[in-house]
Amino acid sequence: IHPETPIHDCDLSEVTATAAILKKLGHIDLITITPPCAPFSSASRKWNRKYPTTEDDPRAQLTLHALRATIPLRPGAFLIENTPRFASSKIWKTAKKWLQDAEYNVEHTTVNAANTGVPQKRRRFIATAVRRPLARVVRLRPQAHGVERRLPRRVGRRALREGAQGGVRVVWSM
Repeated sequence: IHPETPIHDCDLSEVTATAAILKKLGHIDLITITPPCAPFSSASRKWNRKYPTTEDDPRAQLTLHALRATIPLRPGAFLIENTPRFASSKIWKTAKKWLQDAEYNVEHTTVNAANTGVPQKRRRFIATAVRRPLARVVRLRPQAHGVERRLPRRVGRRALREGAQGGVRVVWSM
């Protein structure tokens, strides 16, 4: 961590307090949301009998808490990461609708984490939401013929910089 980077410890379920802390930071280019994967994991669902459905697990709600706190701040983009099962959850359907209603272009795909520079072979759900008119079209192309390609490095920073200079058409292309 860079010493000049502000770090704030807050409870995302306290949406108003979280939003107040984030608002003090000023303009935000990118929000990354990587909630706990356990509620959406097939292994966790098999063994966790405490909650009848994924949506009943309080950890599953963290994505929505984060969006409630951050969408009003109008960041340039969001990046959301989780397990592939997240894509079929009610949580993702709600999150996607909220982002689209807030004028973000939303796309998602599944990638092998090893092909993004992470030292593990796991499939991951990746979603991007880019505020209009910063990006008119966001495209995450699915893997062609089962061949996964490496993601370009620094794509988010470059896309935001180019977007600030007149709009970017494709934010993330695989």
